[in-house]
Amino acid sequence: MTNIVPLEGMLPARFARQLGLSQMQDPAAMIRNRQLVSVPWHEVAARRLMAMAEGPMEIPDGHNFAEPMARAFLNKGQRVALELRDYDLLLQRLVLDPPQTRLSIIRRIIGTNTRSTSLVETAAVKAGRRQVILRQICQLKALAGLAFECSGVAEVKNVDDLLPGDMLIPLAGVDFAGRPLMLIEKQLRVLNIDRMLCCAKEIALDNVDGQARAEKLWDYLRHNLRQFGEKDAFRQYPGRYSLAAVIIKLALQEAGLPGRIVQGERRPAQDDLAELDQHRRKNERPWVEIILEDTTLVIDVETLAMFPRPAVEKILPDLSTKRVRDGFRVKDKIYVYAPVKNRVYRPLSYLGLEAKETVAAIFPHESSHAEMCLEGTARQALFGITDIGDARRSINESNGVMIGDGYRLCFAVFDGIGGAAESEYASLEAAEATIRAHTEGADMNQALQNAAFRVWLQNEANASNWAHFAATTAMLGWFSQGEQQLHLIEIGDLKGFRIREGRLYLLNLADNRGRANITGMDRRSAIPLPLELGWPNVFIGNGTPGFTAVDYYDHVRALTGKDAIVTACLIREPMSMEGRELVIPVNEGDAFLFADDGLDIFSVQEILDAYERTKQDGAEAFARELFRRGQGRWKDNVTMLALFPQFLK
Repeated sequence: MTNIVPLEGMLPARFARQLGLSQMQDPAAMIRNRQLVSVPWHEVAARRLMAMAEGPMEIPDGHNFAEPMARAFLNKGQRVALELRDYDLLLQRLVLDPPQTRLSIIRRIIGTNTRSTSLVETAAVKAGRRQVILRQICQLKALAGLAFECSGVAEVKNVDDLLPGDMLIPLAGVDFAGRPLMLIEKQLRVLNIDRMLCCAKEIALDNVDGQARAEKLWDYLRHNLRQFGEKDAFRQYPGRYSLAAVIIKLALQEAGLPGRIVQGERRPAQDDLAELDQHRRKNERPWVEIILEDTTLVIDVETLAMFPRPAVEKILPDLSTKRVRDGFRVKDKIYVYAPVKNRVYRPLSYLGLEAKETVAAIFPHESSHAEMCLEGTARQALFGITDIGDARRSINESNGVMIGDGYRLCFAVFDGIGGAAESEYASLEAAEATIRAHTEGADMNQALQNAAFRVWLQNEANASNWAHFAATTAMLGWFSQGEQQLHLIEIGDLKGFRIREGRLYLLNLADNRGRANITGMDRRSAIPLPLELGWPNVFIGNGTPGFTAVDYYDHVRALTGKDAIVTACLIREPMSMEGRELVIPVNEGDAFLFADDGLDIFSVQEILDAYERTKQDGAEAFARELFRRGQGRWKDNVTMLALFPQFLK
């Protein structure tokens, strides 16, 4: 059974109607035709908006805006129209430029449109006109941010400014209209602070000096944040400090003040700093830094205090460790920077990626048994099977996807971790997120980051209902006939195999506690990959004199207890993917198998025997033969994808 996933990303209906454009196709018709083609709208909307010449575009709230933007937002107080032929300029000036540049543009707009044409015009009239202009700029910026709307995110490190759609954590971020987002009752909801942001602009217009502007703005923000803090909903909100940091940062940007949200730890100076070696991001608290010419101001979002930052020094947690962290001391407190000071999860639409037309397939959720192939790809080339396996299990927690874009063949396997709450939903969420990210143009690392973020978001949304966070392992890969290379990235204990000339090779090493005890035969070197299985090829130390002539695959199949515990998975936040991607050359006649740990019941020889029996018939026959041999023996859920590149057209 093939299940085609309706992907997101079509041109928003209101823009399609206003521009007189038809959607590419009706998604329901695509599914009926067993295909799905989806192009994220940020790749096409801007060009169509800029090419529009037949008249002004009305914004949904009824307001119109003038073109050119810098000369006539208002014409003697009358609303006029903005033709969005220079939409790229609009995006650059209102969204992408640094805060200081944006403020200078607003100063010019205000100066152009508030010059008095009457000797009797009062200061109050001028101020009222300025407020109208500022409100309209906020509305126009909200429209501009929608150009980047998409469902995929990627981790971006060490960025200074927040853009529409950025998320600090699933509990706090910015919507595509530029307003703060918070997760309430499993839904992302917008916090309307338009008035606060307009006031931040007005403070900036009245205060040229950066230090004076920062102090005046902070007096205003601190009063409003204290009012927020007195509300029960805000006081009990798990992401309240990150949300406060988002609000402060957005206000700083509107005021043209350069700054950044910083992740780190604030603790009493007398604390045992050795705990920093066991640092985890869940213990961090954000603060905000305003970077001025001659000083840096720190805003502690927990205490709502602002102070000049002292000199940064090296913080040595423990004399016995080489790990050194930057930080600074203020009275009886010490602030220690996280290794990555200011990271966000940014929409993929900002990264200059080329959107793809895709066809996708996914196993039905919680299937007791299902088979999968990809429309347009021969079943002899790519085929998958999932099964609940052990009859004592009530739920199949594993899943898999296939994606084709006309150039690359992509695939993924996900296996929810047993013992964690609702992990079947973690594997499903990761699978669907991978497809959406690929359509947005993501590479494997970005797709895996997006999958991890969506699992994290799901866990935060259900934190009050689940005793433990849901988790899943993941393996993603893609193959291109033009390159004759297989790219693979894996987190957890999923396995990839290559069969070449009657020999079985392991493509990756599992993330488990037992892995630390395994080396090459010289007892020092790392295990070479791909690793040929079926003969003595590793040394198992395990704190004893050790064993020689032990097959790695046989060892990992036999792991029990603590040694079998997975040490990396998608659960709470994306982990570093650097150095995890494998590039494997593909020769004529090579075959590949990707599976969860349900396949561990087979010996190396059993896998090779199944291949020899079916190699002339391809991936479908091979997967079916393996499944037949496992019936009555499965000890866990099993999901496998077989790839035979020679059968690709």
